[in-house]
Amino acid sequence: VLGSGAAKDFINVNAAPPEVLAAIADVPVETAARADQLGLRPFNSIGSFAAAMAKDAETFNLKPDRIEPGTFPSALTTESRCFRIQSEGVVAKFGPDGEPHQQTRATVEAVVLFKDASNYDVVYWSGQRAD
Repeated sequence: VLGSGAAKDFINVNAAPPEVLAAIADVPVETAARADQLGLRPFNSIGSFAAAMAKDAETFNLKPDRIEPGTFPSALTTESRCFRIQSEGVVAKFGPDGEPHQQTRATVEAVVLFKDASNYDVVYWSGQRAD
């Protein structure tokens, strides 16, 4: 049961694997996988998601929003809010002759979670040097 502290707009039904869609809709994984095979994504509404699952949304494990009927439950969304960013680069010091020396290769990885259109949290950060 989703409580007041639950994630909002966290599971993207357009990016989730069939196993997750099957758990949400309470259907066999094969039914959820068929949505991809038939090219039914992206889903733009709870109605299109329900049609792809061949099931009434009221019977899903995550029920449609009671306050705004016809909308996704608060935990679901059609857009991603979490992104993994990875960058690799080489830094070098140049000697008096203009030639590079002391080259260092580094990788930086971050996971960013957008709270809304203008607020975000960096939820993971890692920087590693590979000399």
